[in-house]
Amino acid sequence: MSKNPFRPDETKNTVYDIDYDELYLKGIDCLIFDLDNTLLPQDDMDVPVKVKSLFEALFAKGFDTMLVSNNGEGRIKPVADILDTDYIAKAAKPLPGGIIKAMKNLETKPKNTVLVGDQLSDVMAGNLAGLYTIWVKPISVNEHFGTKIKRGFERMVIRLLNIRWD
Repeated sequence: MSKNPFRPDETKNTVYDIDYDELYLKGIDCLIFDLDNTLLPQDDMDVPVKVKSLFEALFAKGFDTMLVSNNGEGRIKPVADILDTDYIAKAAKPLPGGIIKAMKNLETKPKNTVLVGDQLSDVMAGNLAGLYTIWVKPISVNEHFGTKIKRGFERMVIRLLNIRWD
């Protein structure tokens, strides 16, 4: 039976609550992150030291990383440059094409890759691409109008699937 595209494999409050050592021991060596409200507040270009330190620690552990966002290059490239990681812009999530392109660029397979995001569209894209998915809570309440509309649908899915955050 195939995986429910709406159900994440894990839920965490933040990207800092993920047990990256455990993932690595399970054979995961590639991490794909959403940008807005997963790593940075919506439209914020200031990359906190805490985020930079996280990526440095991930690289030191042996992870490859990539940012995959529905935003354009003007939003994602400066952040990716600061974090010294590659990126896919205009990913069109929840469609899996951007995730599949990221895996191709990383030269990895779904079984070795995790997607981390704050929206159901991130989870769906990762699940449809066959990845292990981790849904984190959004780090800011400031969001674009379209995202706020999607949050209503997310709340319904969360109730129906009885999804809980650690």
